[in-house]
Amino acid sequence: VGFVLVGCETTEQGDEGTRQGITDTEIIIGNTAATSGASAGIGGPFNIAMQVVFAEYNAQTTGRKIVFKHYDDEFNGEKGATFTKKLVEEDKVFALVGHFGTPTVSNTLDYLIESGIPMVYAATGVNSLYFENEPGNNILTVQPIYKTEGKILLARVLHESLFGANKDQK
Repeated sequence: VGFVLVGCETTEQGDEGTRQGITDTEIIIGNTAATSGASAGIGGPFNIAMQVVFAEYNAQTTGRKIVFKHYDDEFNGEKGATFTKKLVEEDKVFALVGHFGTPTVSNTLDYLIESGIPMVYAATGVNSLYFENEPGNNILTVQPIYKTEGKILLARVLHESLFGANKDQK
């Protein structure tokens, strides 16, 4: 959220003279996340937590209010891609925040890079989120990619004494 708000301090000249999704009174952000179906147990609380934080921010700010738009993609990458395009092209979001799930993120990453719409905190560790040689890209990941996370877990298991009754076994 902080990244989104900092980004709102700068405007880029476009057709309307401002950045998409930012007006004098609001910042429009959105995501697609599974809030029904098998992954609803993750996506539902994930989105509720964001809504609570945004409501608290909106209640305290005298500046722009955050408008959060969400579509339930049921953890389906094709639906996620359709809803992502709707968020960008019709709802005119400034950024995607908490873009959720490997199927959706994988199916929308190229589109988001091309569109320039920021994606803040992809809720996945899909390896394609790693941009070693692309400074200034519009994708801000927070959690480690699966490949890195696996290496960290393996290194910890093999090299740290964490297990056993006395916590002295590798």
